[in-house]
Amino acid sequence: MDDNEIDSILAHYGVLGMKWGVRKKSRGTVSEDYTTTASLRKKSPKELSNKELQTVIERKRLESQFKDANASQIDRGRKAVIKVVGGIGTAIITGVATKEGMRLLTAFMKRGG
Repeated sequence: MDDNEIDSILAHYGVLGMKWGVRKKSRGTVSEDYTTTASLRKKSPKELSNKELQTVIERKRLESQFKDANASQIDRGRKAVIKVVGGIGTAIITGVATKEGMRLLTAFMKRGG
């Protein structure tokens, strides 16, 4: 190999100190409102001022409304999974029952039934 070939090779040695198969924690973005209310929720209501208590309640109400607004998508997904899994389960049970029924019928016919 000459120097030009060596310079054109791409090498990756990973992150220094990282273990194999361990991923770094993702740095997801979290809103300032969420972090504020998360720290306030750790306190008892007696320790909160009226304004802090109102902030926590408002955030909880908004999260509930958001969940309700997106529930239709979750329900559609849940129904689709139930339909697929239910269909597979029905097909398996029908196949097993048919095979077992044929086995029993064959055994009965062999006995001279």
